Amino acid sequence: MPQQEISQQGEVLHAFELSAMLLSHETYQSLTHAIIHYFYSIEGVDDVIVYELITHETNEEMLIRRFPLSPDELPQDSHAKLIRRCIEKSPEGGVSMVRTQSDEWILLDVGKRVRPRRVILVKVSSTISTTNMDLIEGLDRIYSTQVAQFDHRERDPHTYLLNRKSMEVALNDIISFNRGKKFHEQTKRTWLAVVNVDEFNKVNEEFGYLYGDKVLLQFAHLLNKSFRYTDYLFRYGADGFAVIINSCSATDAQIPLENFRKTVEAYPFSSGSITASIGYTLVDPIVSTNLLLEFAERKNHVIKSKGKNKVSYFNSIKDVPSRGSSVGHIELS
Repeated sequence: MPQQEISQQGEVLHAFELSAMLLSHETYQSLTHAIIHYFYSIEGVDDVIVYELITHETNEEMLIRRFPLSPDELPQDSHAKLIRRCIEKSPEGGVSMVRTQSDEWILLDVGKRVRPRRVILVKVSSTISTTNMDLIEGLDRIYSTQVAQFDHRERDPHTYLLNRKSMEVALNDIISFNRGKKFHEQTKRTWLAVVNVDEFNKVNEEFGYLYGDKVLLQFAHLLNKSFRYTDYLFRYGADGFAVIINSCSATDAQIPLENFRKTVEAYPFSSGSITASIGYTLVDPIVSTNLLLEFAERKNHVIKSKGKNKVSYFNSIKDVPSRGSSVGHIELS
C-alpha cells in the first residue's frame, strides 16, 4: 500500500476518534474542557480561550464572559477588545484567521447557531498544518451541533441562563472539587445565593405577562453584567434566580450581592421600580445540594416576610429551623 494512502487512512482514523471523543461528553462544561485540551495538544498552539457573547434583547449592548477553567480560577481577561474586533469580521460564524500586530489567532465562531453566542480564540505561534486546519473546521461543526443540543437541555429558553438542573450539577461538581482540600482552612470559598424578584406576580397582574417576560430578560441581563465570569448564573423558577460565587471570602461574597441589589433597585425597568431579595449561604462540601438550596431559600423567605429588598446570610450552624417553620413551600417538621 502506498505511503500516502497509509497516511490518509491514519488521518481519517484520527478524525473519527476525535469526533467520537467529542460526542461522548454529556455536558457543555465537559465538552468545552475537552476541546480546549485538544487544541493545546496541537503543535504551535500557545493559548486557548472560550467566550460567551451575550446581547440584550432591547438594546445593542454586548457582554463578554470568558469560560472559566476551574471554580478557583482568578478572574482575568485581556482579550475583550480582540473579541469585539473578531466578531465584526465574522458575521456568519465558522473558522477564520485573525492577525494582530504581534499575534496570530484562529477564530472558531459558533455565530448565530446558539445563544449566547460561543467563540473560541486559539493563539498560534507557528503555521498550523493543512491537516490540522481541516480537523479544526470539522471540530467547529461538531462543537456547534453539540453546544446547541446541550443548551436545549441545560439553559432556560427565555433568559438563556443555566437552568435548575444545571445548577444542581454545578453544585455537585463544586462540592467534589472542594472535598478533601482542608476546606475549613481555606480563606476563599464558594457561596450560593438565591435571588428573587420581589412581588413579581404584581408585575404580571398589573402589566401583563409580556411585560413580566421583559422584566425577567432585563433582570437576567443585570445578573450577567454584575458578576464575574467565574461566577455561575441560573434561572431556576418563575421569579427565582441563583448565583454561585466562587473563590472569595465572606466579605467579598456579600459585596457583589449588595451591589446587585442596589443596581436592580435603581434600574428603570419597563414596568417601573423592581427590587430583589437575596439569601445566601456557604457551599460546604459535607452538605447536600438540596440542603444548600433549602438554606438559601429559607433566608430568602425570611427576608421577604420582613420587608424584602435585602441581602442576608444563612449561617447553617446558627440559623437552625424551628419545628413547623417553612422554607418557601417546604414544610419542616
